[in-house]
Amino acid sequence: MTAYIKYYLYNVRKMVPLLCALIGFFLISTPFSAHAGIYGMPMPDAPCPNGSVDVASNGVCKPNKPGSIIGARSIWSGKESTSQYMYSGFDVYVPVDGLWSVVAHICDANSGASCTLSNSIATVRSSKSVKLVSNKTVNAQNPDFGGGAGPTMPNAIRICYTFVTPDGHEWAASADRTCQDARMLPEEPQICAINSGNNLDVSLGTLESDKISTVPNSSDAVKKSISIQCQGNASLNGKITFKFTPITISGNSVILSTNPGIGVALFYQDKLVKPDTAFDLTVPNGGANINLGFQGIKDDTKSLTGGDFSADAVMIITQQ
Repeated sequence: MTAYIKYYLYNVRKMVPLLCALIGFFLISTPFSAHAGIYGMPMPDAPCPNGSVDVASNGVCKPNKPGSIIGARSIWSGKESTSQYMYSGFDVYVPVDGLWSVVAHICDANSGASCTLSNSIATVRSSKSVKLVSNKTVNAQNPDFGGGAGPTMPNAIRICYTFVTPDGHEWAASADRTCQDARMLPEEPQICAINSGNNLDVSLGTLESDKISTVPNSSDAVKKSISIQCQGNASLNGKITFKFTPITISGNSVILSTNPGIGVALFYQDKLVKPDTAFDLTVPNGGANINLGFQGIKDDTKSLTGGDFSADAVMIITQQ
């Protein structure tokens, strides 16, 4: 049997005072517009092809709505234009500082009312990656992604956009022209990012039924090290809380899995974790690593069936 655990990580966040947010807005300036916004979104060339619906044809062929249709034979030469601009729905924060790009996901216009990651048939990546910081909204940074070049699309299409981290994870915003089935960018600034803002997927490999332990032992666990990176060189004093649906095996609380005869023991710094247990955490000088362990545990009181199984857990870090 093959074990697989998805581990959800909640980044540390804080609210932005309203006064600071208003001051930040009035200090923003841009060479293109009175609005703060996103420039250089990959879009096809103007004029918009015949059959286009709800579009603006001014420098580029710009979709005005998530359901906008770009007609057949759209050309993606990557030309830059100030019309490649969006601002509504981008008052969000990236989880980590770094070089971010934008990807246009292209969907067949006949595949549904809106374009999503799940029905995308092609992509066009922005020609530029832009340094974004996590303590300002994306809008406020006025990024210009430089457009994007791609092949001519033979059929009518719809478009949605994602923001992409250097390691390839895709994020959306409340802006309706972003792909709404991608992970959503936070609407509050994050003090620290856990695992670069990404969930952790852990494989326990193939487990042989006669060799699965009935007692948790950290030395037999699959080890994972998770990074915590804080803005600038900030330190963090907080608490780590682990949440999961427990099952008791040999008197120990472990994570319930989809196999009734198997649980997953979770270790933090080689200590077995109970649900809702809080541990003190100190992150000095802007960064630290958390060491976790995962071990499949067999319940001898139940029949053990073969096949793949999975389990879920959540780690939440809060600032004191």
